[in-house]
Amino acid sequence: VDVDEKNKRVVGSWGIMVLEGQRMEFATLYEDYRLVDGKLVAFKEKHYAMGSYIGYTELESVSFSPDFAPDTFSPQP
Repeated sequence: VDVDEKNKRVVGSWGIMVLEGQRMEFATLYEDYRLVDGKLVAFKEKHYAMGSYIGYTELESVSFSPDFAPDTFSPQP
């Protein structure tokens, strides 16, 4: 995970998946952060696999269950 030290936002995540001996690297870049019920949410994600852009996810709306404890989405030390 890559975190912007200035604003403490996750700007990207990277991973490696190995399946039947084949290795695939993938990444997601996060942008368009907005506050929703006091929580910062990335409304846009850009997806990459093996260094190639493969698509995006764009959220239209976000809601949180009232059953979550107030600190559920708080950063952990």
